[in-house]
Amino acid sequence: MTERSGGLADAADAEPRIEVGLATDVGRMRTGNEDSIICEPLESSLVAARGLFCAVADGMGGHAAGEDASSLAVKVARDVFYAGDGRGDPLEALRFAVAEANAAVYEAGAGTTGRDHMGSTLTAAVLLNGRVLVGHVGDSRCYLVQEDAIYQISRDHSWVAEEVAAGRMTPEQARISPRRNIITRALGLRPDVDVDAYEAEIEPGTAVVICSDGLHGLVSDDEITAYVRRLRPADAVDALVQLANDRGGPDNISVVVARVLGDGADEADTQRGMRILTEASMPTELAARVEPVTRPAPMPTPSPAPPAIPPAPAAAPPVPSAPGAESAAAAGALMPAAGNGAGRGLAPRQPASGRKGGVALIVVIVVLVVLGGGLGYVLFSMFGLGG
Repeated sequence: MTERSGGLADAADAEPRIEVGLATDVGRMRTGNEDSIICEPLESSLVAARGLFCAVADGMGGHAAGEDASSLAVKVARDVFYAGDGRGDPLEALRFAVAEANAAVYEAGAGTTGRDHMGSTLTAAVLLNGRVLVGHVGDSRCYLVQEDAIYQISRDHSWVAEEVAAGRMTPEQARISPRRNIITRALGLRPDVDVDAYEAEIEPGTAVVICSDGLHGLVSDDEITAYVRRLRPADAVDALVQLANDRGGPDNISVVVARVLGDGADEADTQRGMRILTEASMPTELAARVEPVTRPAPMPTPSPAPPAIPPAPAAAPPVPSAPGAESAAAAGALMPAAGNGAGRGLAPRQPASGRKGGVALIVVIVVLVVLGGGLGYVLFSMFGLGG
């Protein structure tokens, strides 16, 4: 099931304005969705006071345990962050909120049969006063999309990411490694957890993208950029989920897109001639409007039909006696027929064929005459017609 949310802040004087889309989907291979997403409603007074809080979590430990872990993680992190009085450093407040989410997941699973390995990733972002604050544990990701460039703010806590950072593996090898799903840090595994915290400036036109590995494991950074830049957030998240599903959807897929809009930023797309969608498009339909940096080779342009082959001349030149002439004539027999019904390579042989045909006709006539005379003699003898 896909969840969607979109719209601008209701307050006319709110600057900057933000448009949000979020979606989560079970995928094509799983029977349950262990991902959870959350984004504070834009009309909430908490957004105006403390910023817009959004998060994605990917649960572990089996369907029920994983779903509970991720749901608990996003809810506790959101509640703890907004419960602060706002007088401290908001980045530290976000880090503390993620740490509290870890404690809650750990307590929920500790000593409980079937939940002793319960855990979750969590990537939370707060958009506040021209900045984005990120608290992160696990291999879900937070990106910034600015102009036609994409920047991964968070660092994956995974085995392959550590191998890439150490220079023992390339990013391309990491994408297909059978160990790419091994994470080295998650909520709920221990009473305490190290929380990575990041901060970056954002400006009108910038989009913050948070997603689980069910998306970024199948959809490239360049493709994320193309969809987010050319579609409204509510349409972009649905199109990205659809793209991941079309590529097999082996895992749950979750994505949040929060785009900052300044004066006229939302009208700029229309001015550039880009079609703004109100419903999600199939990737095959979207391909005509979205041009990812890495795209398939274009189909070859059909060549114009060749001109008609003119009829062979009445008197064809003699066949050359050079070696290979016979093979050239045979090749000519495969050419399209000319106006006189003869293959182009067979035209020089027509005079010889005519002479042989005439001699054969004379022989046939003589044979018929002789046979006719003999047959008449027999008939006359049998019926006494000879007198």
